[in-house]
Amino acid sequence: MSSLRVPLYMEEDEPERLMKHQQIVNQIADQVALGILREGERLDTIADVEASLELSHATVAKAYAVLQERGIIETARRKGSIIASIPKALRDELQRDWASRAFRPIARECLLARVTPDNVLNALEHILRHPGKSAIANIYTNGDARKPSRQLP
Repeated sequence: MSSLRVPLYMEEDEPERLMKHQQIVNQIADQVALGILREGERLDTIADVEASLELSHATVAKAYAVLQERGIIETARRKGSIIASIPKALRDELQRDWASRAFRPIARECLLARVTPDNVLNALEHILRHPGKSAIANIYTNGDARKPSRQLP
């Protein structure tokens, strides 16, 4: 039975396909960054993860080793792996990493649509400050809804 709140999975169709161990690292780091996994929570054993994802022992062990090197997990023989106490600087880094991966497809679309970086940042800031309100005008205008920089499709 999985101790992770969000089960791990393998992405097979990613445009920039990551090594399998890195996918595990990212998913666990993301769960820590987002507060889904908290300090002291136990992770599945390497054997459980390799069985559930049908991966080799070496792949999962490498992922856990990377997580331990980064200070995200602590591992003790016979006790398994738990989420470590995460310092603020590391939590901030993990959140930036998550946001970077989450925004990458959107950033590509904005680049293809030739939306200026300032308009993208303004729209994102608006969304973060006003989560329930539409920021579409901020994306397609120069901050003034009366003067569109681009026509809506």
